[in-house]
Amino acid sequence: EDFLMSQNYEDTRTYQIGKTGEQIVLELLRSFKKVVRVDDVSDLTQYQVQDVDFVVYMNNHGKQTITTVEVKSEPMAAKTGNFFVEKKMRYTKDNSRYQSGVVRRGWLYTSQAKWFFWYVEDEGKVYACLAKRLRWYIDNYFPKERTCNDGYKIVTGYLVPIHDLCEKCNVYQWNVNTPK
Repeated sequence: EDFLMSQNYEDTRTYQIGKTGEQIVLELLRSFKKVVRVDDVSDLTQYQVQDVDFVVYMNNHGKQTITTVEVKSEPMAAKTGNFFVEKKMRYTKDNSRYQSGVVRRGWLYTSQAKWFFWYVEDEGKVYACLAKRLRWYIDNYFPKERTCNDGYKIVTGYLVPIHDLCEKCNVYQWNVNTPK
């Protein structure tokens, strides 16, 4: 599709869905009783390389705790019933961070977030799973792999069945209002 070949990622529908998902998850996190503050660090380079979007400060029975969240927006999840979880990528064109030919591990392995949240616009849902539980699921249930090319990189990832992940990994789910 044309949006995948756009020179400016910020103008793409995928980018817009991603930013919408981050905003919805941010509002959701701020609504939790134990949450004192959420810092949106998604535009800070030091957190981008860690694949972390939010730093969440909580009060757990008088003790302050901090956790981290990475948000993934999944435009195809409602149709496919799967989350696409990046295993690795190979860049086919130079960009500001990587030269063509560079292979790097996907966010499943590089993210330093404690939690992964998925926004599924067409369902009006947000899902959350501990990162270590998602990695455990991948290691124990060997979901199918798929490769796709967006014109700038070739991404190999796992097709993780949402229903199965929810059943085996205590995934939290919320219905959310999606912008029209």
